[in-house]
Amino acid sequence: MCDYKLVKIERKVLNTNSIVLLPRDIFNKFTTDPAYLKVLISDNRKEIKISKSYYYFILSQFKENNLVNENAISFKAAIPVIISEKGIEFDNSIMYVDDENKLLIFIDNQSSKFKCSDCPVYTECIYGIKRIARQMGIKLGNIEGELPHTLWLSLISKIVSKVTNNIKSVAVPLNS
Repeated sequence: MCDYKLVKIERKVLNTNSIVLLPRDIFNKFTTDPAYLKVLISDNRKEIKISKSYYYFILSQFKENNLVNENAISFKAAIPVIISEKGIEFDNSIMYVDDENKLLIFIDNQSSKFKCSDCPVYTECIYGIKRIARQMGIKLGNIEGELPHTLWLSLISKIVSKVTNNIKSVAVPLNS
């Protein structure tokens, strides 16, 4: 079960390979509040039809979470994380910027919106999996006969491994 979106980006995209570890509560807003996705993909506030103050509130959250910088999308991928006393848990979802085609690929594997067996976006979903795997140089092996949900879990797990293997240090501010 998931929520999958493939959306055209109108906002400028910075050339970056940054992967943002995004708090799950912020990631959830992309499925619960349509304004979040609209503000991320477009810098034309008047077309979005939300109040000026709400637009800038959302934009400030994006800046604070390293999703937007200088009015441009400033990440390659965003993976939700759940932070607790036990540590940081990577969630099996991702928001990915395909800057070649100016597309945002979004998958939330915690949602119950779609089910693989009767999914209306099945073809788009497979496209998203292949696109991300190819652009990130990740091999998924033979995908024939595999459910997209299983492929997403495998792909995101490989991305998380890639991310954690590349961590040199993490600077965390003491006050928030």
